[in-house]
Amino acid sequence: LGEEKRKVAVNSVMTSLVRDGKVSRAREVLEETLEGSGEVNERSCGIVISGYAQEAMWEEAVEVLDAMTDNGVPQDVVCFNSAMNACARALQFGLVIDLFKDMTSKGIEPTVITLNTLVNACAKVGDFRMALDISSSLREKGILPNGITFSTLISACSKRGDWEAASRILNDLIDRRMPLDIFSWNSAITACANGGNSQEALRIFSLIREHGFSPDKYSYSALLSTFEKDNAQWQNAITYLDEALDVGVGANNHCFNACMCACYRANEWKMVVRLLNRMMDAGVSPDYVSYSLAVSACEQAGDFRQAMAFVDAVRHQGFKVDQYFDWQVDRIQRRLKRSGN
Repeated sequence: LGEEKRKVAVNSVMTSLVRDGKVSRAREVLEETLEGSGEVNERSCGIVISGYAQEAMWEEAVEVLDAMTDNGVPQDVVCFNSAMNACARALQFGLVIDLFKDMTSKGIEPTVITLNTLVNACAKVGDFRMALDISSSLREKGILPNGITFSTLISACSKRGDWEAASRILNDLIDRRMPLDIFSWNSAITACANGGNSQEALRIFSLIREHGFSPDKYSYSALLSTFEKDNAQWQNAITYLDEALDVGVGANNHCFNACMCACYRANEWKMVVRLLNRMMDAGVSPDYVSYSLAVSACEQAGDFRQAMAFVDAVRHQGFKVDQYFDWQVDRIQRRLKRSGN
């Protein structure tokens, strides 16, 4: 075999080992080859560093990266990106920045993957301002962000329920005329839902069409989730549920349940039952939450017979019920018996 073919063969072996979760053995092959024929290249090292990144083993990833220079193997952007990713996964934010500075000081040009790795690292530690600054800086150098870049950032806000940060980032992105995709809009609305701010969710939802997008089923689902615990929004919940059905994006049981919950909290008992019936008419299968809301609504409205009909549906469907449900059924049966109906 020629030298290049031998390198390809070694890389193939290491790739298989990493794929099987044996990154430590892949590193042993790399080191054995370096000590023997020395026929490795930056691709060889990148395979091992990437394997460590998948396991968030940042110390090992950085060790392999540093060893490249010692063994005369040129470092490249792929290896740096993988090492930065390993550090980001391990929440070693300072090291991510240090590696980025080291890479650029060596004249290695960053890529959009570098940008996304940096943004992801910033998002994990909640430093959203630095993420935006890095993005702007790299954009000036011709590294344009893609959908993943800001989806990652806003999604991090969503998981934290930090609607203020999500909204601030979204507004900043709009002001800077940076690219957005529908996932970014949906993540911002979800942040509002998780943070309990229905008004801001409505504002963001209204901007989707203004910026040339059409809300999808996830947009509506996220928006309806913001109404779930806000009894003042029950009418809005029904309005946007109707809109989702009218425009053809559809609605799942989560959407219907959110509306039912908003109506229940607003003491709109009859509307809860209507929504359950409408759900079934739309071909959407109610779940345990759907029936539980309907049972509770009927009990509150004094319609104990209808409540028991929904209880029978729960039993027929074979849903696993909790202790509260059993206790509630006993109470409804007693009240039904006292009522004489």
